[in-house]
Amino acid sequence: GNFAYGFAKYKSKDFNESPLWNVNFTSGASKVMTGFTETGIVGLLALLALMILPLFYGARYLVARATRQEPQTIFLVSAVFISLASQTLGYFLYNANIPLDFIYFIGLASLVALLSNSQKQYDLKASPILTMATISLSVVAVIFCAGVVFLGGQRYVADMRYQKGLVLFAENKKDESLVYLRSAAKLGNTDMYFNQLSLFSLARLQEYLAGPATANNPQTQQAMQALVLDAISASNASVVVSPKNPVSWSTRGYVCQSLLGLSGEAPGAGGPGEGGD
Repeated sequence: GNFAYGFAKYKSKDFNESPLWNVNFTSGASKVMTGFTETGIVGLLALLALMILPLFYGARYLVARATRQEPQTIFLVSAVFISLASQTLGYFLYNANIPLDFIYFIGLASLVALLSNSQKQYDLKASPILTMATISLSVVAVIFCAGVVFLGGQRYVADMRYQKGLVLFAENKKDESLVYLRSAAKLGNTDMYFNQLSLFSLARLQEYLAGPATANNPQTQQAMQALVLDAISASNASVVVSPKNPVSWSTRGYVCQSLLGLSGEAPGAGGPGEGGD
């Protein structure tokens, strides 16, 4: 998931002079190109081997068994083979998401299960040392997997709340949307969440300013102060999380420029010498 960082770091300087200077590219044109950018030549070769070898063994099996009376097995292998072939072609043309990758690996496992004819049985003798080592490794594996599930689950929940916030904002439920965006930014801790939180907070603040007079309404004044603080703190956090992402700096400068005259913290939001950048 480091395509955006690699693009921001290695892109040509001439790109900054084009109209796309502040566009955040998070992935390549296809899964293969994204994998090549993120994992290099060795990773690309490994990905190609993962895609080509199952198709090779599947095609060889179908050609060798075409004349034999195994219609049920050939039907299953053909179905899995076609599914893998279509997804492999798609990996060269489009990017993939988690459900598509899950289906792809399920197809790989199914193909291996269908093509494997030989089965081996192993009789393990009892050994106190081996038993203790197995238990220890199992405990370490469980702890490691629990940590991975916790971190992955936290990112998944953050993305769900972020998407919910976008939906509510589109439905003009701005205050409810900001609640979900704050939660997403707190859980996900990524520049994208902080950038959107700062911009949405600023948009909500501008709605307050464009409305009726609010000077005599303490609740509205308190809500506006909270929005100002959210916009500034979120734009600063996005730069801290991803200091080499031009989108974070652009958002920060836009927010601080928009808040000049409303908050004394806006000019110095970036620290000494960075106000309004």
